[in-house]
This record gives sequence, structure tokens and C-alpha cells, in this order.
Amino acid sequence: MIELPITVVVLAAGKGTRLGALRLAHSKAMTPILGVPVLQRIIEGFARNGVSDFVVVASPDDESLTEWAQRFAKNGLCLKVAFQKERKGTAHALMQARPFIRQDFAVTSCDNLYPDSHLSSLLTVHLAHRPPAVITTADFVPKDLDKAAGVRLTGSLVREIREKPGRESKGWDAISKFLFTFRKDLLDCLDAVHPSPRGEMELQDAITLFMEMRDEFCRAVKVGSFLHLTSMEDLIAIHRHYLDHGRDVIIHPEARVAPGVTIHHPVMIDAGASIESGAVIGPYVYVGPGAAIGAGATLDNSIVYPGARVEPGRKASGEIILP
Repeated sequence: MIELPITVVVLAAGKGTRLGALRLAHSKAMTPILGVPVLQRIIEGFARNGVSDFVVVASPDDESLTEWAQRFAKNGLCLKVAFQKERKGTAHALMQARPFIRQDFAVTSCDNLYPDSHLSSLLTVHLAHRPPAVITTADFVPKDLDKAAGVRLTGSLVREIREKPGRESKGWDAISKFLFTFRKDLLDCLDAVHPSPRGEMELQDAITLFMEMRDEFCRAVKVGSFLHLTSMEDLIAIHRHYLDHGRDVIIHPEARVAPGVTIHHPVMIDAGASIESGAVIGPYVYVGPGAAIGAGATLDNSIVYPGARVEPGRKASGEIILP
């Protein structure tokens, strides 16, 4: 595979407040998907498309992310961690990564998982045309304009992008998802971005400045389906997706499954997990390392975190079970 001259910046300093009790176990970026942090799955998607240079912008108190980065950087990729001490918006986060960026770059968040086909299209358009930016766009309903950036298009050319224009505003053709590629000179615009009334510096404002300064249009690449991680319900849905696209039954050789256990695929039972006799597991269940399922328990459409215990006879459906 040809190595692409692109650095991917992953913004991973957010709190993930809507993840509820999961925030006590880890940051959003370290949320495991079938035992693999969502941050790692994002990076691996780009790596499969020829990218080998990465910068992760993290909170300085996210020790588990820092430890993970030290281990993962040994996989033949260039991986650096920049720290955002104060959450002052996405442009401010990119400013923390700026010292590590030496070439054109992409920016994404740690809460969206895109198909490899979309990553390939985005990178191909950037390398073929090198516009100021390539913006991932998606279809929308009016209420989306309260929480996403609106985009005006002429064909695939971006005429305007505006953060959260509001559902009453007219003439928007798409919304922007938080996945972009940029020419390196966008970094020169960051210092000119003015904070919003909330004190945040937004990347969409930097894009607007960039277009005005260069008198060029950005380009858009539309994404169809993607996976979004905001809530505990999203996490269950993402697990369903990955179980659907894996082998029917995945039972680690170091898991202990007692005789008399019934398994309805697809499921994944990880290393060190134990399941007692009479339990019924699946469909759509992930059992993490070291977790224990008691005799006669029944689980479907659920996630059992590493080290968690499920009492004998318990029935769980659509739940995330924490230690």
C-alpha cells in the first residue's frame, strides 16, 4: 500500500457527558468496541487507507489514553499526543496539534466511525484537487441545523459553511460531519479565529476564513451511513454492527464456557470470561475479559464490561453491565 502524505488529527479531549455512567470507567475516546477503544478503530480505518502519521489531542488527565498511545505507537505508526488543557473549541484543539503537523492533514472527532470507502473517497478527492478543504457532508432534517454546521453547495463545491445556523434559516443543502481534510496552510488561519460568545474557537470559522483569504472553494464528499457514539444506546447499536460484520460466534480460547450454556449468535466472549451452566447468551452480546456470568442468567443485545459480574438468574436485555 502506498503511504499517503497526510497527517490525521483526532480530537479526543471531550468529556462525553451523554455517556452517563460509562464516563466513570473511561473517556469517550477509550470507549471499547468489542474490546478495542473507539480511538484505535478510527486510527486503524485511516491506516488501512495508507495513512501512517497521527496526532491525538487529549485531555491531560486522560491517563488511560496516554498509556494506550504508548503501547499502540509500537505498531509501526507515527503517533503523537497533544494536550488540550482547556476545552475552548475545535479550532483551539487543532492549535494544540499544530506543532506536530508538517504536511496536509485531516481532522476528525473520536465519536464517529466512517466506512473505509468514505475515508478513501475523502483522501482521493483531497490528493487529486488539493482544495482548501474537503468536507464530509450528510443529508439532514431541519432540527439538525441547531447542532451541526450548515453547508451551501454548488454541485460538489462548498460556497458556505456556518456553525449551527438554526432550523429557521433557509437554503442549506447539507450538514457538515466532523471529518475534513485540509491543506497545511489552513493552520495559518487559526490565530485569526474569534471566540464565540461561549468562548469557543470553532474549526468551521477557520474554514470560512481560509476560503476568503485564498478566494477558493472547498469541496464536499457526501457520506451515507456511519456510526455515531454519543449515548449508551449508540454503543449498543455499534456493537450490533460489529457483531453483524464478524464471525457468527467468537469465543476466545481462554474463555471458560460451562457445559449447558446456550449461545445464540452473533456473540463475542473475550479472554478470561467465564459463563456458568444454564446461562443463555445472545444474540448480540459482548462479554469482556474477566467478566463472569452466573448460572441461569439470560442476556441479549447487551454489553458486559471487563471484570463485571452478572448474578445467577439475572435477565438483561439492551443493557451495559459495568463492574
